[in-house]
Amino acid sequence: FLVPFSILYGVLFKQSWRPDFFEKLLPGSLDKWDEGVQFVPQLSGVMELLSGPSSSASAWVHLLLINIFVARQIYLETYEMTGRVPIKHSILLSWIFGPLGLLSHMITKAITEMRTKNKQSMA
Repeated sequence: FLVPFSILYGVLFKQSWRPDFFEKLLPGSLDKWDEGVQFVPQLSGVMELLSGPSSSASAWVHLLLINIFVARQIYLETYEMTGRVPIKHSILLSWIFGPLGLLSHMITKAITEMRTKNKQSMA
C-alpha cells in the first residue's frame, strides 16, 4: 500500500526539484557559521518552494505517507500484543494528524498497562 504512494512522491519530488532548493529552504552560509544561527528555514523561501503544483502535491503526499506509516506502526504494535490495547481512536487520529495519533496510542497503551497491573495485583 505504501509503495504506490512512495513512487508517486518520488515522481512529484523529482518534477518539483530546483537547483536552488537548499538555498531557499535553509538560507545561510558555512563561511559564517560562527556568527550565529545558520540554516534556519525562512517562511518566504518555503512559500516559494511550495508555490508550484508539483511541489505542493509532493508535500501533501509526503505528509500522507508519514500519517499512514504511523497508523501502520500502531496497528502492528497492537497486533503483536494480541489486541489488548484499544486503537481505533489512535488510528483515526494518526490518519488525520499523524503524531497526535502516536501520542494518543502511547497514552492509551500506558493506561491499559496500568489497569492490567492493578487488576493482576488485586487478584
